[in-house]
Amino acid sequence: MNKKRNFAKMALLGVLLCGLASPTFVGCKDYDDDIENLETKVEEIANSLKDLQAKVGDGIVKSVTYDEATGRLTVVSTSGTVTYSTHQTIPTYSVELRNNELFVNNESKGKVSIDVPKVEVIDGKLYIDEIAQDLNIGTSTKVEVKDDGILYIDDEPTNLIVRPEVKVEGGKLWIGTQSYDLGLPNDAIAFVKNDKGVITGVTITLGDESASFKVQEATYVTSLTYIPTNYDPVVDNVAFLPVVVTDGDSEEARVYEYNLANKKLWSNMAYGWVKMQYHVNPDGVPFENFEVVGLKRQDVTVLSRAVTPTLDEVTEKDYVQGILTIRANAQDFAIANNTDGYDDPSVENPREEDDALATVNQVALQLKNTKENNGIVTSDYVSVKRMVLLQENILIGLNKDADQKKLVRGEFNDLAQLYKMAEVDKDAYVANIPVHLNVQFQSGIDLKPLIEGYTNFTYTNTGVDLKFNQELLTTFGFEPTYTYTVESYDLAEVDQTKYIDSESLKNGVIKFDQANTAAIGRNPVIRVNMSLDGGKTIIMTKLLKINVLKELQTDETFIIDDLENFTASCKNIEQYIDFDQIFNHCLYSKDQFVEAYRGNDKWSLFKFNEKTSKWDNITTLVDADNSFVVLGAEDHSTILGTALDRNNRATIQMANTMKEGRYKLQLYFEANNTSVVYKTLTVEDEFIISQPTVYANINRTYWINNNAQFNVQAPNTGYTPDECIFDKNLNEFFVTDASNGKAVLNYTPERADYTCATAKFIFSTDASDKATVVDGNGKKATVIVTNDQITKGGEVIATIVDDRIVLTPSLATQELLNTGKFTINNVYLVVTLPNGELIAKDFNIDIVRPLNINPLASKAFTDAQDLGDEIDLDEILSMYDWRGASYVVTFPGDGVTPTTPENLGKFYDVKNISADNLPFVTTPIEGATNEYLLTNKEILTNLADDGQGNWVPNSSLTVDKASVTLPVGTNLTLKKSGDKWVLNYKTNMGTIISTYKMWIPVKVAYKWGFVIGQVEVEVNPVNN
Repeated sequence: MNKKRNFAKMALLGVLLCGLASPTFVGCKDYDDDIENLETKVEEIANSLKDLQAKVGDGIVKSVTYDEATGRLTVVSTSGTVTYSTHQTIPTYSVELRNNELFVNNESKGKVSIDVPKVEVIDGKLYIDEIAQDLNIGTSTKVEVKDDGILYIDDEPTNLIVRPEVKVEGGKLWIGTQSYDLGLPNDAIAFVKNDKGVITGVTITLGDESASFKVQEATYVTSLTYIPTNYDPVVDNVAFLPVVVTDGDSEEARVYEYNLANKKLWSNMAYGWVKMQYHVNPDGVPFENFEVVGLKRQDVTVLSRAVTPTLDEVTEKDYVQGILTIRANAQDFAIANNTDGYDDPSVENPREEDDALATVNQVALQLKNTKENNGIVTSDYVSVKRMVLLQENILIGLNKDADQKKLVRGEFNDLAQLYKMAEVDKDAYVANIPVHLNVQFQSGIDLKPLIEGYTNFTYTNTGVDLKFNQELLTTFGFEPTYTYTVESYDLAEVDQTKYIDSESLKNGVIKFDQANTAAIGRNPVIRVNMSLDGGKTIIMTKLLKINVLKELQTDETFIIDDLENFTASCKNIEQYIDFDQIFNHCLYSKDQFVEAYRGNDKWSLFKFNEKTSKWDNITTLVDADNSFVVLGAEDHSTILGTALDRNNRATIQMANTMKEGRYKLQLYFEANNTSVVYKTLTVEDEFIISQPTVYANINRTYWINNNAQFNVQAPNTGYTPDECIFDKNLNEFFVTDASNGKAVLNYTPERADYTCATAKFIFSTDASDKATVVDGNGKKATVIVTNDQITKGGEVIATIVDDRIVLTPSLATQELLNTGKFTINNVYLVVTLPNGELIAKDFNIDIVRPLNINPLASKAFTDAQDLGDEIDLDEILSMYDWRGASYVVTFPGDGVTPTTPENLGKFYDVKNISADNLPFVTTPIEGATNEYLLTNKEILTNLADDGQGNWVPNSSLTVDKASVTLPVGTNLTLKKSGDKWVLNYKTNMGTIISTYKMWIPVKVAYKWGFVIGQVEVEVNPVNN
């Protein structure tokens, strides 16, 4: 059954379901005009708290007061006033709840909470904490509780009242079943107030005695509000009185034996009960303070004097949390009838002028107050109509299938239709009825717990005709009773039913005389007669056919635990299932088991699907590749043999290709005859295949901050640029095996065969853990990743070939290296076993630019030189490679003449200075050759304005904090002097009196792009 659910969570304190009413109805107050004056009350004196409680009782009182000056307690109830003197002064405390916050004498004690009920709608029915309520929500789709604490249906408010159930007991505040310590002394009077400050309860504690009273000023009913049992935009407030009525088969002569004859169509035959609920106002009026008078009737057009619907007895158990429930039926109710509907006019259609019978019946509930004012209170008037269940739609069925397995609602096993009275060949009709129930000859069966009465349809003239899926008649207030009789019929030259014990059948029990074994194999038929009025009238008769078996065969599942969990490796696995436990379970020897089940054995293998939480049948898959084999199963010989020769166990073979996971093997055995107890026997064994864990220890020489470090290889022999390559054996990042140079793999469990395992390095392509490339600025590059290659914009960045990672000197690679380094995330060391791959290491590789600018010049400028101060460029600018400061590349180099003993300039292919390759940001000097003026705004200094127009150095300032660029009037000029490049410093500023610093940005071209950085140059005073 598909269920449509709407949920409304009441996150409010102490939720109690107190009532529900349609937003279109207003509860009316109908009092007698002559309300009696309050009776004179008698005042009593109590001699103890216990005596006070006894005299007042446990009901609701009107007030409790305490006079601290005299120590006198006064309790006023409906029966009088009782006083008690405490003979001492007792402290009083005000206990209040305001917006779920607890206050004692106006001091907050913190927030309180409470378990709130779950409100939901299932198939149009309201449920509170999974308990069905007597309220039909119908077609409404939106049910919610808003901040005002009221239940709304389709955005319309109802009268669902939400309030806390609060009391003080044992010095604690109790809200439902939860308690909160108030910290009160042993002797105290606690006045419990609601969120409006109104006293709702009082608890007095004095020594070992205590007394508690619920306080409510109004102790009598003032109004009643009807709670609709059908909430539907069409029906609105209509109380439907269920009735079973005649159909067309009773209009003339009876068609079936259970029909009436010559009855008007839709004549009442049986009466169900409708539950009508009313909210009693105000809340908390005790049941003993009022009594139910009955239902009052009114009609739009009165046809004749008629009684009201029959009202069932109302007791205190029908009054729960302010809701009064009554039961009514239509037995004595003369409902108006306009002949063109089931009973009475449609509430939607206007009355025709010439239709004197167009009447809508309405009823109201009346209560009488018995303790105060004695007034009569009348509820809203509610339209009353029949809900018709046609006799032909009444069904009888079993709640179990033929093998006596329990069925759920909506799947009842329908009994067969009775033959018509005009049936010519009744025996043939009955013979063709299918078997409904298998019954064991020896034990028989009690039918009473199995029989259900239900219907699929109800009709009204309101436009609401309901179709159900086997709705029980008890839902409509009917109380079905059943009688059972034999239905004799001849088949195969014998009465199939004659061996049933007819006396036992009168009590609903099928029983056989054990001497009449001829009953075995026969198909007796039983008449099942339903009555809805205690047996006076048969409403429906159905036929139940049974099959009598020597043994009542059942399906059995036998759980065993022979197959052990194991960890995958290179080894194939063979395990065994001991058949002896199966023989013992069936109470058979092996020979008997083989005789019962030979030739009908098979197996299935299931794997648990973690995504769907269901078992997937993978038998076809493992059978196709022989990865899972039950020996002998292919020719049904798994169990053949005797107890002395073979197959006293099942051999299970599993290939090393079996994937990890949770598996369930089922061996099926189907009986060859009906004398076997277990018609099908399923032997079930679960086991788990786990993957081993594997890891590789890193070689810490090549790791920084948990990332592997990758750079160009060191110069080998020729110091030529073609040797300046990024090419690394990835195994070297790990502890390696000296015999093969491969990373050493460590497995858990250790003692297993992993000799078939292979290992390789890949770029991850897993959707959740895909390899990424991030530059030195933390910016993620857009790349395309395969297991062995990464490309950017169509250019290859890196490849993995035979465990070696190789960088390609493409423009895309150079662009990434220009940022200082870039990182390839999620490189896998993958270990492959026959059943799949394991990740031995998921790691990141930093690809580091091989050259860096030396941040400090080796020589400083001197201020106040007439022609400026010049420094050779190689004293300003140098680089060191990835191995550290010992490996220096001075600048410039000609690519041929060694600039260091190791020819590093040539090795890194450092580009010579030219107009197109200058290391600084410059502007050519007009009219000069090989002279370039550096751009001052690109050069930062540690100068600061002293406030008097002077530039003064700030020795604490670093480049990252600097903001003042090289002042106007100071020039740096790059020029060629002879065969050398020099940098000239000249300034028109005032003479400096202390050293200052400048930071010049540098960009030097080499094989893999540009080395980008900055160099710090000092300027010293002339006399320094």
